[in-house]
Amino acid sequence: MANNEQENDGQKVQEDMGISAVGRNTIKLWSVQSRAVLDMIKNSGIYIPDNRKSFFVSENPELIKLYDFVTDSFNKVNGTDYKGLIFSFMYATPDQSGIGEFSNYEDFKLFLMNIGRNAVETFWEKAVQNDSVVFELEYEKNFNPILIDINDFQFLMPPVLFFPPYQQSDVYDIQSCLSIGEYSLPVLPSMLVQAHSGYIRMENIVNVYDIFDIASGKPIKRKNKWEDMDYVLKQAKQDERVLEHADKKLWHKKEFVKEAVRINGFVLKYAVEELRADREIVLEAVKNSGCAIAFAAKEMQWDKEIVMEAVKQSYAALKDVGEAWRGNKGIVLEAVRRNGKALMYADETLRDDKEVVLEAVKQNGYALQYAGKDLLNDKETVIEAIKQSPRSFMYADTRLHNDRKFVYEAIKIGGNEVLTCASDTLRMDEELMAEAKLISERKE
Repeated sequence: MANNEQENDGQKVQEDMGISAVGRNTIKLWSVQSRAVLDMIKNSGIYIPDNRKSFFVSENPELIKLYDFVTDSFNKVNGTDYKGLIFSFMYATPDQSGIGEFSNYEDFKLFLMNIGRNAVETFWEKAVQNDSVVFELEYEKNFNPILIDINDFQFLMPPVLFFPPYQQSDVYDIQSCLSIGEYSLPVLPSMLVQAHSGYIRMENIVNVYDIFDIASGKPIKRKNKWEDMDYVLKQAKQDERVLEHADKKLWHKKEFVKEAVRINGFVLKYAVEELRADREIVLEAVKNSGCAIAFAAKEMQWDKEIVMEAVKQSYAALKDVGEAWRGNKGIVLEAVRRNGKALMYADETLRDDKEVVLEAVKQNGYALQYAGKDLLNDKETVIEAIKQSPRSFMYADTRLHNDRKFVYEAIKIGGNEVLTCASDTLRMDEELMAEAKLISERKE
């Protein structure tokens, strides 16, 4: 569908719902999100929610089915594929004949204080605890926000309780309307309407306001949650990127850093020098991310247990360990068994060691390129590399590229992929070409 057709269809959906807009081509929504979300948008330009990473779902896992149902309905109606939604607010006229947009922050605040307070009081309390802010958002009118009265939405929250005037049949009626994107006349009108969108981009943000006390309307003085160890770690378990926003004071605390590197070893780089030299912390960091050893104090890069744990977790850690360990056969063998490419970081003496190189090419044939010169002409070593990656023959010594007998044996393993790496003369050898074709066809 062309863009202008999508826009016209989106406008028609909104007009059919009786939604009034600030601008002809836009829809204004008001949403309450944590400051962590705001920081993500500032850093990456967009926030796309995921139900399974939702703060409220983590606090109330029984909500996942309802959240998934609303998300699936939104995706079905709009032809999208989101894993979660932005929950926002609009309002319904007293006679339920239309849906309106809050034109400014004061209108939104007064409405919640005077009309919508009972409907959102529990949610608001949690939002305050979660260090939230109020987003004034504006979107192009090219999607259906699948509206639902906040009372109806809360009625659907498990466990569903049939208090008057709600009846069992209302569950089906409300869900049916949601699933096709129609606004259902609420059973118990609150006049506060829940709307949905799939993301928040920087350009969707008109303004961001402090959250307020829903009883008095007074702004709630912001607490620096990024100084709160428990808060930061809890958020990090949902999204490890939030560790980047932790207050500098936390990176002086061993208890915090130890837990943080268990979530993401790379954050060791934010720790103070003293803690980057703490053996217990560094060990936890490399167990999570082997390459975190690059941020450890020099003396930690010489610790055998730490080095061994690092190369077990990531072969690339070998490049940042103490130089002597790159020449330690036991350490290098451990690394190349994890990934043959680790051979590139090994000391030259070990790249000439047949046992080490054999282990490397058995894991990754292309590790042959890092072997010493003598081993590039070693038939056993090259054959092992070809078994793992036939095209690795390109790195073998030219003497083997010209060795007809060897190429014939190698072709039996790798077919055409081996022959393409042989010398020009042998690539044109009819007998070798026939054998390579036969082997390749068998493989297919």
